[in-house]
Amino acid sequence: GSDDLFTDPVGTLHRIADFVGVGRWAPAEFRNYSYTAQPVTNPDIPEETAAQLGEFFAGPNAELARLLGTDPGWGD
Repeated sequence: GSDDLFTDPVGTLHRIADFVGVGRWAPAEFRNYSYTAQPVTNPDIPEETAAQLGEFFAGPNAELARLLGTDPGWGD
């Protein structure tokens, strides 16, 4: 996930290149253009809605984890 990109940008970029089948490359510097000084907040999702969404996306998320070879952790 994006946490991997922030903690290990070169390694993550190399894993993406390997997955896509292109040569490895990395810039001399990585900049985080998504950073803001203000925290981003999301409204609370009702428990029932969260459960329905989790159930609805369980299959596609499992398939994505299989294809990526890692669990993106979206079900947490």
